[in-house]
Amino acid sequence: MEGNGIYIALDGKTLAESLELVSKLHEYVDGFKVGFEFITSVFAKVVQTLDTEKEVDETYTYLKNLRQLFYLLKGKLFYDGKFNDIPNTVKNAVIALMPISPKFFNVHASSGTIALKDAVANRGTSEVLAVTVLTSILEECNSIFGEEPGEKVLHFVQMALNAGVQGIVCSAKELEFLKQYKEFKKLKFITPGVRSPGADSNDQARIDTPKNAIKNGAYGLVIGRQVTTAKDPVAAVKQIIGEIEEAKAEMKAERSHRLLQIFSTMSAIVKDSHLVYTSGKHGDEYVDKNKLYLDPVAVSNLCYEIALEFVHDDIQIVCGPEKGGICLSQFVAYHLSFLTGHIVESIFSEKEGEAFAVNRGWGENIKGKRMLIVEDVLTTGGSVLKTIEEVKKHDPSEIVGVSALCNRGGVTAEILGVTRLMSLVSVSLKTYEAAECPLCKEKVPVNTQLGHGKTFLESDAGKAIYG
Repeated sequence: MEGNGIYIALDGKTLAESLELVSKLHEYVDGFKVGFEFITSVFAKVVQTLDTEKEVDETYTYLKNLRQLFYLLKGKLFYDGKFNDIPNTVKNAVIALMPISPKFFNVHASSGTIALKDAVANRGTSEVLAVTVLTSILEECNSIFGEEPGEKVLHFVQMALNAGVQGIVCSAKELEFLKQYKEFKKLKFITPGVRSPGADSNDQARIDTPKNAIKNGAYGLVIGRQVTTAKDPVAAVKQIIGEIEEAKAEMKAERSHRLLQIFSTMSAIVKDSHLVYTSGKHGDEYVDKNKLYLDPVAVSNLCYEIALEFVHDDIQIVCGPEKGGICLSQFVAYHLSFLTGHIVESIFSEKEGEAFAVNRGWGENIKGKRMLIVEDVLTTGGSVLKTIEEVKKHDPSEIVGVSALCNRGGVTAEILGVTRLMSLVSVSLKTYEAAECPLCKEKVPVNTQLGHGKTFLESDAGKAIYG
């Protein structure tokens, strides 16, 4: 999901009201949906017969404000035209739309596979959303489509996926059962009929809350009257942002707990031992990544979780610092290839002295590609920083982000110089300088099998304490 995934519906608002609303909310939301009501009112206004000079002046001002609105909507426009016609008409309508390059536009799945494919083939830089069953339809669904809403939505999603669309418009109520299909993970699910608990459902039938929609896999939420009719639209949006952030925090905590079980099952988290870390500091806990690598199924499952986080980011190549990053790069690239339907390449950087290098002719593979860097355990982030420094020499189009199995050193995106850092598990390890280590003072035996305990015992500081 980009940002917070909120798309405000401008339907029912006049141009002046829409311009005011967009100006107020532009910095708080990911986009604005312009639909039938707005499109039709604009069309009627600009083609009406003008009888007086005043009407000419008013229309001129109207057009100027309309251009100002669409200037503000650049990069944030969801064109809700709901094209639903024969393939040739849908194709030509899409071509006619392309000069304004909306972020999204939609086509009814019921227009058929050929119409959907024609829309995809002529979409330019825009993304195509297939509309499934309207959120206002419940009892009538069987008489309209011959199936219950859930069954029909599944049918439409499968058809739209085969046509190559980028996303789906459906009720949040269908998300929970749709998320079980791995082949749908590449699709961006945009859900109308979403409102906070207690908000008026208006004419929507199959509705849900922002929190539930996000937890069930929504990429974006279309919010209408809860915001557009509010006395304070900014406050209304901030309330919804809070609900979304709460959902994300709960999802992160649930995932972390679930994945920690994998680490624990594999005995990859060592406690109550005297460890010496790469930094030279001491502590009593350790993340033993090597235990994880004994089970390729567990590693693959962990890498699938990483791939899910970046499935919408158009990753073209994955790079991992050796040695642990090698298999992670392979697994993450494999899962991204499966999820997205196109090959994602995998490379690794190799340690050369104090630096990391990209060898084997892979420098050419990096150029112009969107890259994800993966690491097993982040302690200081040194290997990743050196890898980033190296790959930038080969000019990737963008380093989209960094991901790790475990962040045990409190490493941040700022430290790594990237915009996005995602770790499956974060472990807060209490550490001590050697001279202040309570374990050393009590002469607790140093673990020489894990970490750098052996090196410490051979040092002058270690000999001074342990002889």
